[in-house]
Amino acid sequence: MKTHLSRAALAVALVSLSGCAASKYYDAAVRYRSKNAHASLEYLALCLKEKPDHEEAKALALEVGRQLAADTAAKLDSLEGAGKFEAAVAECDRMIVTSDLISKLPGNMSVFVDPDLRARAADKAANQFYEQGASLESQDPKEAAVAFRRVIGFKRGYKDAQARYAKAREAAMIKLALPAFQAGTADARSLTSAASQKMRAALGALNMEFVTVVGDGAPSDGRIAGRVDANFQDSGWQEERKAHRHEEPMWQKDQYGNVMYDQGGNPIPAVDGAGNQLMEVFEATWSVYSRSTAANVTVSYQVEMRDGSQPVSGSRDGSASDAKTYRSQIRGHVEAVRRSPTPGDLDLPDQKVEPRAPAQLAAGLIDGPCQVLAKQIFDHYR
Repeated sequence: MKTHLSRAALAVALVSLSGCAASKYYDAAVRYRSKNAHASLEYLALCLKEKPDHEEAKALALEVGRQLAADTAAKLDSLEGAGKFEAAVAECDRMIVTSDLISKLPGNMSVFVDPDLRARAADKAANQFYEQGASLESQDPKEAAVAFRRVIGFKRGYKDAQARYAKAREAAMIKLALPAFQAGTADARSLTSAASQKMRAALGALNMEFVTVVGDGAPSDGRIAGRVDANFQDSGWQEERKAHRHEEPMWQKDQYGNVMYDQGGNPIPAVDGAGNQLMEVFEATWSVYSRSTAANVTVSYQVEMRDGSQPVSGSRDGSASDAKTYRSQIRGHVEAVRRSPTPGDLDLPDQKVEPRAPAQLAAGLIDGPCQVLAKQIFDHYR
C-alpha cells in the first residue's frame, strides 16, 4: 500500500513540475510576442512539449504564425521594391522554418506559406547577382566569380551562370608552387619532407576557391617558401649515486618476539655486556638514473608573388618533452631507503625505459602548425 501511494505522489509531483515549466514558457511567449514573434513561437513550442494539451498555447501559436505569414508577405513587397532580393529570400526561408515548427506542434496546426514567394524572390536575386557578375567579368574576375556563385546558390541552372562562374574563377585563380621546405637548422633536416607533405595536404583539404597548389616546376604566379627550424635537447642518462645509514635502538623481547616494558611502561633497552644499548643498523647504496629529451620546432612560410606584391608570411611554434627515471638494484637493506630523505626511490621502476627521442617528439609537432598556416593562406586569398 505504501509503495502504491508513493508512486501516486511521485506522479502528482511530476505533473505539477511539468505544469509549472509550461506556464513559465507560455508567459515568456506572451512577453515576446510583440518584440520577437519567432522567439515567442520557440517558447510556445517548449510549453507544448511540457504540456501538449495547453489549449491557450496552441491558439497563440496559430495566431502568431498567421500574423508572421502576413507580415512576411508585406515585408517581401517592401524588400523587393527596394531591390533587396537576397534579404527577401532570407525572410522566406525564415518563414518556411517557422511554418515547419508549427506543423510539428500538438494539434495538427498549419500556416500556409506560398512557395511561389520564395521562388520569385530567388529568381530576382539570381538575376541581380548575374548582372553584377557580368559587369565585373573584365575588370575583377574574382568578384565576378563570387557573384556567379551566388547566382547558382539562389537558382541552380540559371542561364549560363555555371559556365561563367567556371571561366571567371579560372581567370582569378592564383597558382602557387610549393617547393620542398628548407631546414633552418641541422636538427630540422629530418623534418622538412614531412612539413612539405603536411602543408600540401592541409592546403588541399581546404578546397580553396581561388588558389591552387602546383608542382615546383609548373607555371605559377608565386611560390610558398617554407622553412623548418628545430632544436633538440637530450640530457643523456644521468646517474645520482645515493647511500644512507639508519640506526635505531633495540629493545628486549620475550619469547614471542614482543617488546618488553618496565613497570613505568617504558620499553626495556637491549644492552651489551658493558651495559651499552644495542643499535640496529640499516645501510644501503643505490643509484637513480634520469634522462630527459625535448624538441622545439618552428614551421614558417612566406608567399612570394612574381608580380612583386607584398609577401604574405606566418609562423607557428611547438614544443614537446619527455623524461624517464629508474632505480638500480638496492645493495643493502631496503629499510635504509625507506628511512632516507628520498623514500620515493622505492617506487621507481628498476628497469631502464628510454624516453622518446627528440626527432620523434618533433615529428608530432609538424601537422598542427601546418594546419594553422594553411588556414592563414586560405583566409588571405579567399
